[in-house]
Amino acid sequence: MADLLQVLDIFPQGTPRKGIPLAMEFPVDAQSGPYLVSSSSDLIWVQKTSVNSTVRAAVRRDVVDNAEFFRDVIFSIAKMGVDSDWGNIHPLTKYGIQSAINHVKYYDIADVELLAPVDDKGPCAGLEDWNGVPITRVSWLSNCVVAAPTDKAFVGFLTRIDKKSIVSVIHNASRGIGIAMT
Repeated sequence: MADLLQVLDIFPQGTPRKGIPLAMEFPVDAQSGPYLVSSSSDLIWVQKTSVNSTVRAAVRRDVVDNAEFFRDVIFSIAKMGVDSDWGNIHPLTKYGIQSAINHVKYYDIADVELLAPVDDKGPCAGLEDWNGVPITRVSWLSNCVVAAPTDKAFVGFLTRIDKKSIVSVIHNASRGIGIAMT
């Protein structure tokens, strides 16, 4: 499965001895907000960092695979993008897909890829690239195409703590993600 975020496994040998934390703090660039962070059951937008340029994210349990979480992230970014007039949400048309790519490239991100549904019947159907931008097929998307940097760390990360627990911070959501959707 292609990922939306950089995926890390901080405890590859299993659950830490002291158990799973409730929340964790992560250093972030104070200029890359707002931040979309995991909570115990949802995603929350954090507008500012703490005094020491960190954000706190809660551990979310019962996340067996990343697909549902990635869909939640896309939905949250799309809603905030429209509400905040970021200019990153476009119609699922040829023009809209190119606009989503242009949005990400505007921020000097040269290496961009499109994430498109496996069973795509829209403008990307049957294509391997879009004007030189590679298309990666993902099973977790439907009714939209996402333009994102190939370096997923620019957008954020999902850290797997154990087989069912994750913590995540998305930074650069307004700059690193362009969405063409119905």
